[in-house]
Amino acid sequence: RSLTVVGDVDQSIYSWRGANFRIILNFEKDFGATTVKLLDNYRSTGNILEVANAVIENNSERLPKELRTVKGQGEKVYCFEAEDDREEAGFIIDKLLHTAKTKGRLPGDCCVLYR
Repeated sequence: RSLTVVGDVDQSIYSWRGANFRIILNFEKDFGATTVKLLDNYRSTGNILEVANAVIENNSERLPKELRTVKGQGEKVYCFEAEDDREEAGFIIDKLLHTAKTKGRLPGDCCVLYR
C-alpha cells in the first residue's frame, strides 16, 4: 500500500492525449489516499501567481489551493490580445527587442517558449 501519485488538475493540458484530470480530482476519495499540496512555487513571481490563482479559481472542477512564491512580487503582468497570429508575433518581437535594448542584452539572449 505504498504508492505516490503526482498531479495537478489545474495543469491538465494533455486532454488531447487522453489525460483525464478527474482521475487526480477523485484520487483521494477513490483510493483512500492522503493529499499533500505543494504550494511553494520556485519559478514564478508573486504577480504571475496572482493572475494564475485568479484564473484557476474559476475552474468549476478543481481542488482549492493558493500558490505562493519564494521569488518576491516581480514585474507587473501585462495582457495583450492580438487580432491574429501576425499581430501577436509582431508584438512579441517588439517586446523582445525593447527588453534587449533597455536591459543591455542581445536579442539572442531572449527566447520564446510557445505551446
